[in-house]
Amino acid sequence: MELSSYHIYFIIIATFLFFLLFIFYKVHIFFEKRRKGKKLQLSEGKNTPLQLYSMAITSFNNGDFDNAILLLQEIIKINPNFPEPYCTLGLTYAEIGQHHEAIKAFRLALQRMPKCPEAYFNLAISYFNDRGQNCRHEPI
Repeated sequence: MELSSYHIYFIIIATFLFFLLFIFYKVHIFFEKRRKGKKLQLSEGKNTPLQLYSMAITSFNNGDFDNAILLLQEIIKINPNFPEPYCTLGLTYAEIGQHHEAIKAFRLALQRMPKCPEAYFNLAISYFNDRGQNCRHEPI
């Protein structure tokens, strides 16, 4: 049985499309495993707070709030006087609906940056969203 040139072209194109589909599937699985399986990737002593902060911002922008929280908490452990992670931590907690934790983070940010209008604004928004559920807040 002899195959015509159209059949041969069809077989080549179908094989090529199947191969592309397989490659896309493998790449997708690879990145899904990487995203889910390796939340907090830190190389021993090589990541500076600024590098970690950049990773946390990327995680926040990608909607990976759990990883962003882990990274921000790690930054705060390394350098508790670095004020920006507190604001970003507050925004992250607010984004997932943990307004009481967001309030704590914004208050810590204001202790380190008392003249930061964004922290005051976000603190007010968090107080509003908290709606008195956790009313025991001391003055700043």
